[in-house]
Amino acid sequence: MRSLVFPVIILSFTLCAVLSSCKKTINEVKFSKNFADKTFFIDTTVNSGVGLKLLGYETIATGIEESLVSAGFSINNLKSAEVSDISIETVDPNQNLNYFKSVEIRLNSTGAEQAVFASAVLPDITDLKVLQLAPTDLEMGEFFKDGEVTFSFYGLTDLNIVEPLEMRFSLKFKFRAALGN
Repeated sequence: MRSLVFPVIILSFTLCAVLSSCKKTINEVKFSKNFADKTFFIDTTVNSGVGLKLLGYETIATGIEESLVSAGFSINNLKSAEVSDISIETVDPNQNLNYFKSVEIRLNSTGAEQAVFASAVLPDITDLKVLQLAPTDLEMGEFFKDGEVTFSFYGLTDLNIVEPLEMRFSLKFKFRAALGN
């Protein structure tokens, strides 16, 4: 019996060493990206009347593949994308966001259906010039895998927009990619 104990102990240590050396490790990279501010004009001839209006849209090259490749990852390793900051503001300091009851931004790409990813409800009377939007819990990783995304800006108006309105939006995202199990 004693002669079996020693070989069993040696075999156990050997198995532990072999199995732990074959274990796959998880490698992860996280990074942030600030997209360049974009400006768009709201044309009063197209957006007259009240109701839900498409205010503008912008297609942006994501530029995240280079960050992933330099860290040893591919776009297929992208696990998540989340908004860290998003805002809309009027460019002209004499204008404000009084026309809007609410604002939402929709995201779409070739590989994913359009979906609301940020929104805000405005107070009835406001002189707001800058609006921070709240992100939804939409998982956006798939949207960014195609290399470009389109942001569409919608506003629910309760007043006629009487003069052209220039708006700027700012976007900041956090990304996470992982290898392994």
